[in-house]
Amino acid sequence: MTTKAMRIYRPLLATSLFLAVVTAVAGYAHAQPAPKPFTKDDVVRLLSGNVPVKRVETLVRERGIDFQITQETESELRKAGATDSLLAALRDLVPKPPTLVVTTVPGGARVYIDDEFLDTTSSEGRLKLTTVASGRHKLRVALGGYRDYGVRIDLEVGKTVEVSANLELAAQPGAGIGKSKPLDASNGIETAAPSSSGSSMPSKTLRLPGSCCGGFVNLNRGALYKYTVPGTIIVTNGKLEFSSSFVGASWRGVQSFDVPLSDVVALNQNKNSVECEMHLQGKKVRRTFWVQLVPGKGNAAEAANIEAAKELFEALKGGSK
Repeated sequence: MTTKAMRIYRPLLATSLFLAVVTAVAGYAHAQPAPKPFTKDDVVRLLSGNVPVKRVETLVRERGIDFQITQETESELRKAGATDSLLAALRDLVPKPPTLVVTTVPGGARVYIDDEFLDTTSSEGRLKLTTVASGRHKLRVALGGYRDYGVRIDLEVGKTVEVSANLELAAQPGAGIGKSKPLDASNGIETAAPSSSGSSMPSKTLRLPGSCCGGFVNLNRGALYKYTVPGTIIVTNGKLEFSSSFVGASWRGVQSFDVPLSDVVALNQNKNSVECEMHLQGKKVRRTFWVQLVPGKGNAAEAANIEAAKELFEALKGGSK
């Protein structure tokens, strides 16, 4: 290679090498994931490690934070050396919580997140929630006389998720009125396989929306229970079950349970209520079930609920023989 050629080649080689290095560095930087926002503990460690407060403020503005500023958090940060200026910067960077908007038809429905009751939709059927943490959750909507609605939702910080639930009646109003045959499947009775235990129970399942009341009440005097829990009354495979809408919760001793029908004595039926005596958790107790198969008031709703309570009373009597 001549001297003249070398003079031309060297600058071109240097330029090519420089461009190659820049491209490699840019590609490496692009391949790196974005740094995660600071946690509260990260900020405390920086302050406790004698990093200047101004430098900490610069860092949090660059990367953001993933925590809320509560009184407890603020106190901990101040003890670590946070200034008013840093705390103000942190408040500006607090991530907005996810927003969940639930609309139901009809209104007045109970809303559960991961089987924990949160609130009830308005009479117009709307509920806005900003207290649910981000992530995947199970949403359930329940209303007496209607089938539960359930769906999985994914909530993200700063984003809004809207869920619409058009609830379906658990029964057609007036169905079974004036008829001697049992309520059909649309009225809360589902066909089920006979019990493998050889029980003489009919091969059907009673599944009725309603409520369970604890304690003793003389129904003939029209007394009222103070402690009532909404849920679902189920008679199936030789058992009486009550599935409380307040999952996992107990109110004055009334909660979800299941007992063999052999331990249940049906005492009486009074309109849409059935009083019975049973052994529950080693004790003899009285429970009264109020059937709300058809919601609302009026002759048709009352007649359907009375008919359903009669079905429940007969099922409890027949199963305990």
